[in-house]
Amino acid sequence: MNTFHTWGGGELLEKVFEAIGFVLYGDADTGVGQVFRALLRVSLSMGAFCALLLAFFRQRFEPLIRSFFIPSVAIVFLLLVPRTTITVLDHTQESEEKKEIPVPFFLGKFAALTSTCVHELRSSFEKAIQSPYP
Repeated sequence: MNTFHTWGGGELLEKVFEAIGFVLYGDADTGVGQVFRALLRVSLSMGAFCALLLAFFRQRFEPLIRSFFIPSVAIVFLLLVPRTTITVLDHTQESEEKKEIPVPFFLGKFAALTSTCVHELRSSFEKAIQSPYP
């Protein structure tokens, strides 16, 4: 489980992660999820058209592959499709129920890794300060 540690502002961070998850993975039938998918299709279509024109005028297919195909596949299939869930743990509030929020995989892993490192560093500093010197 990916846990994002924070010291204050946990409710705001939950809302930010929920907004990111809703925009990317929201209800596809109505609302923001449908608009995001439409914008994604329009931008992919425009990019493909520009790459085709570039390949046509340069008379090479390298711009089509390098400028459009590889970045679009990387963005869609590596950044947007894989999902994970993240739980925001606010250490200043005693909350008994934690909500799992769907986010993109790399965002969730990066956020959890950095916040866990900072949490461990902070707790080790607190232990060092509280312990008496020999």
